[in-house]
Amino acid sequence: MVKESDCEKPAAPSMTRYLLPCSCSRRIAVGASQAGGSVRCPACGGEVAVPRLGQLATLDRDHAEPDAVSRPWDAARAWLLVGVVVACGAVLVSVMLRGWRSAVAPLDEQAVRSAVAAAPIAEVHEAWLEFERLGIVRPPVPEEERRVRQARALAGVEAVAWLVVAAGAGTAAAAAIAVRRGRMASRP
Repeated sequence: MVKESDCEKPAAPSMTRYLLPCSCSRRIAVGASQAGGSVRCPACGGEVAVPRLGQLATLDRDHAEPDAVSRPWDAARAWLLVGVVVACGAVLVSVMLRGWRSAVAPLDEQAVRSAVAAAPIAEVHEAWLEFERLGIVRPPVPEEERRVRQARALAGVEAVAWLVVAAGAGTAAAAAIAVRRGRMASRP
């Protein structure tokens, strides 16, 4: 009698496999774990008795490279791959943007103080008096304005990249759940 578990259980890839002849002339690869049981021929569907362990060694050995346990490539696995690739790519972009953003950050107060400290005191005093007299607050120089715009733009792109990371990770998680449910549903 053929047991369902014997029909669906292929020989483990790490063990020696033997070629069991069928009446239809097809040779079926079996392993020691199937000894004494029965298998169904994939060609004709007939039941073939697997010899006991001692007699199994008299059969020809299967020298073909054993197939890895293959699972069908389905939509869930494709979405899992897409989600992981998108999330990883977006993380990479975000990290790169963070580095670029820090490279174009606006001048800080300490840099301005250092520049003022390096200027001749008489020139700084005259400029200060003129600013005070006119009530003018020092506007940013064009280079500072450009850096502020760049930093804001890069921060916006970085935020979008992190949203893409979240979307990719969510897609990968949902696909992983679907793959897992598919495996659970296919178990007897």
